[in-house]
Amino acid sequence: MLAIHVLGGLTIEKDGEPKRLTARVDEAILVYLMAHPNPIPREKLIDLLWQNSDPKQANNNFRSALSRVRRLAGDYLTVTRQAVGFDHGLPYFYDAAQFENMLNKIMVQADPMQDLANTAVSELIEAIDLYRGEFLAGFEVRGSSPEFEAWRLVEQERLRALASTGLQQLIRHARRQGQWRSGLQFAAQLLQLDPLNETAHTLKMELHLRNRERTAALKQYQRCQQILMDELGIEPLPATQKLGQRLRTATPQISQLPVDPSPLVGRSAEISTLVTMLLAPEKRLVTLTGIGGIGKTRVALATARYFNGRLLHGVIFVSLIGIEQPERLALRLVDALGIDEQLLASGELSPDEVIVNHLRERECLLVLDNYEPLLAHPKATRLVETLLQQAPEVRLLITSRESLQLYEETVILLDGLHVSAPKLFTQHAAQVRGESLPEDQTAQIETLCQLLANVPLAVELAAGQTRTDTVSNITARIEETLDALQTTFRNLPPRQRSLRAAFNYSWELLAPTQQVQLAQLVLFEGDFDDEAASALGVEYDALTSLVTKSLVQAQPKRRFLLHPLIREFANEELRGAERNDTARQFCDHFAKTFTHWSKALGRNLTNEALAAWRLDSANVVQAWRLAINERYALALLRLNTPLGKFHDWRNWYQAAETLYTDAANALVDWREGDGQELEAYGDILLRQAWFIYVQGRIREALGLMSDLEPLLVRGGDAQSIEIWRRAFLQMTLKAGEYGRAQTLANDLLASSDPTRDPESHANRLYDSFHLFTATGDYGRATELIHEAHEIFTELGDTRREQMCRYALGNLARSQGNYVEAIEILRDCLAARSGLGDAKSIANTQATLADALCASGGLDEAQSLAASACDVYAELDDEIGWPYPLNVLGNVARTRGNKATALAYYGQAMQMAVAKDRQMKVIELLLDWLLLMEDELDAAFFFGGLRTILESDLAEYEHRQMAQKHLERRGASLDETAVSLSILLERFEN
Repeated sequence: MLAIHVLGGLTIEKDGEPKRLTARVDEAILVYLMAHPNPIPREKLIDLLWQNSDPKQANNNFRSALSRVRRLAGDYLTVTRQAVGFDHGLPYFYDAAQFENMLNKIMVQADPMQDLANTAVSELIEAIDLYRGEFLAGFEVRGSSPEFEAWRLVEQERLRALASTGLQQLIRHARRQGQWRSGLQFAAQLLQLDPLNETAHTLKMELHLRNRERTAALKQYQRCQQILMDELGIEPLPATQKLGQRLRTATPQISQLPVDPSPLVGRSAEISTLVTMLLAPEKRLVTLTGIGGIGKTRVALATARYFNGRLLHGVIFVSLIGIEQPERLALRLVDALGIDEQLLASGELSPDEVIVNHLRERECLLVLDNYEPLLAHPKATRLVETLLQQAPEVRLLITSRESLQLYEETVILLDGLHVSAPKLFTQHAAQVRGESLPEDQTAQIETLCQLLANVPLAVELAAGQTRTDTVSNITARIEETLDALQTTFRNLPPRQRSLRAAFNYSWELLAPTQQVQLAQLVLFEGDFDDEAASALGVEYDALTSLVTKSLVQAQPKRRFLLHPLIREFANEELRGAERNDTARQFCDHFAKTFTHWSKALGRNLTNEALAAWRLDSANVVQAWRLAINERYALALLRLNTPLGKFHDWRNWYQAAETLYTDAANALVDWREGDGQELEAYGDILLRQAWFIYVQGRIREALGLMSDLEPLLVRGGDAQSIEIWRRAFLQMTLKAGEYGRAQTLANDLLASSDPTRDPESHANRLYDSFHLFTATGDYGRATELIHEAHEIFTELGDTRREQMCRYALGNLARSQGNYVEAIEILRDCLAARSGLGDAKSIANTQATLADALCASGGLDEAQSLAASACDVYAELDDEIGWPYPLNVLGNVARTRGNKATALAYYGQAMQMAVAKDRQMKVIELLLDWLLLMEDELDAAFFFGGLRTILESDLAEYEHRQMAQKHLERRGASLDETAVSLSILLERFEN
């Protein structure tokens, strides 16, 4: 058989023996004939190889060459007077044809949206192995025509393109299968074919990253950059540069993954399937479903660990235990992503939008564990859907007892362990016993596992009893329980009966005191510490005993967790008076704990207090709900302050409003009561009004506060009445009701006693200060704020001390003392940044920016105001947000950028009008008049200034500014004022 290899050079074999022809031209004739299916005219062959020779000599040369070729090829050549051909009907091998045929066959069958079958992959690798190099590499025929060389180069390019296509298909397969080493090998081959192939460089960068070789990925980018510059004098494409930048800046890591209590048994096939699916671009949402206790969380965690370091921005694991509302899902995810500051700076954006913006260009795996409680809500999948649409490189792995019913979703049903269940049983039994089970119990263990439907949680529960009982006894008891369950619950699925049987067996083996202790722990939402458990009567030793029985899971830092299914079963055992007593102990513990932590906010333990809240916020909310259900007025009174204060500090206004509104609705009959019930109800309404107010619904809040007043007079304590009076002053002042605010401030100050209650006195001074500033009594305002500052400093209240410092800086700014104002506000900003209170930081930034703008520091003013806008946007705070927008408008006005100034003023005005901020509306109208002075009719301009000067709603400094500009223009005192409605209409147009 004749065999010719042309890929990577030229070799000729006949019957397995290497052969050589006398001249290159002879080899060229043989290869050319073999490469063509039909005979080639003699004239064409002569022109192809001897075009530059004398015609007669060319003919002689051709006949000689053909004779030499025939001596080697023999019957393979078909020679006539007109043409010469190769007989492809005889056995022969031509590697280029074999390579092309194999590759084309696979490519025709391959679906670009599906992965290759294993057989196709093997065939494709076999085909690529044939491509040892370029077609006729290094082959040259001296004196041949340019047409032969052109043919050789065309064949080279065509076969190289085929090889490139095949290698890219293999790389795609390797990526989808997680075969990073193979993928890197194929990518290296692809770059050997074409070092300038930028796609090959980016594929190799990605594969290095997936193989946890970030340094190698960066080096590959640098190599790509250097080759393109050296050979073509160009930079990589923007997409490649972006990948290089992301490689430099990204830090792939796993965040907050729980520690497995024991090695995972089995599930390798399921994990492999999940990995493959999550690597496929078209399957970005995978939901792992199955009954409780089947091991969904463990499998999801193992899958997440596989992706550790393989994605640019890592893995985010979020437990949704205790989460039933989409809003709380978003807040939990904000915590997991560590983007609290972004949320604080987002303004009108919702938490969902902030999360999507953060993840929009990130490559990560987001694991949402225990999703099913959310599915009862109409908007349960809103955030997931948005991420699928707007964050194309985010993969979602969700565990849930039921699917999300989304079009993009791939659902994997997790079943029992089957063959691995006995291994799990013996492993867990050895762990709790401290020694292995006897080897002769294998058959009994297999029988027991089958009874338990091979459900991991049931198997672990049963294995946990081997410390005190035999496998045969455990099996007999569970069989008996299963029969009883089948009789009682005929419609209970077999696996659920097995789980319940395993739990009942474990429950019956507990001592009565242990049964009570386990039942008491069901009140916790999520994990808890040993101190909280002790408050319910479950001491540390009892907890560790329940851990050894697999009924409680140990977590890092002496925290513990009940599996949701065990919590569900044990919850049925906590009834009647025992439940009521436990619920009250639960409420009392978290009320006491977080009353302490709420007092630490704004002082030296702020970070510790916020850390405690992050750990136990779900339990505090649970305590609040339990207190409502138990109608436990004392607990509600004690929980009210910490619940409200932490929600206020974290800016969780909407969630807080929901909690207080639900409480008010559930306890509405307390309105007619007395004692602690009436007092607690009044406090609930007071917090409800506050969280409505801070969201900008000032009139609604004022209405609720007015309705609340008689209740507080009838049943509120002195502290609640004090808070109501101060909050009511703030609200009326924000609404621009100066007369009413003046009366409230006078009453507060007249009844204040600094010797009896210095803290209350300082708070009254501080709240009243704002009124005197707004009405222009700067002397009185200065006196009040200095006294308040002195008291707060003596009390060691860092937060309120800085509130006073800020007030002094703002007071200096209002009076035009910009140097003093800037110095004070800079110090205040540094101190507030240390406290981490985002809203206070934004307030200070905006006021400092205002002072800088007025004194000519435009660049810094613009930067600070923009930063403040980001914070207000994150907080969705349209009460504070117009202020830095107004400053940005003033900066643009000072620079002569009228269009930009108008845009900022317009955005601020829209918010101020929507929130009924009359003072801010007037300030914006004043700045707009000054911006448009040259374009407005003089009468209208003067009339607008006159309106502001005479408005009872305008702050003193703005009335003074209007007066100044009237005097500057020499306006007469009888100028006709223009109504606010006309000014607004002109502003909007």
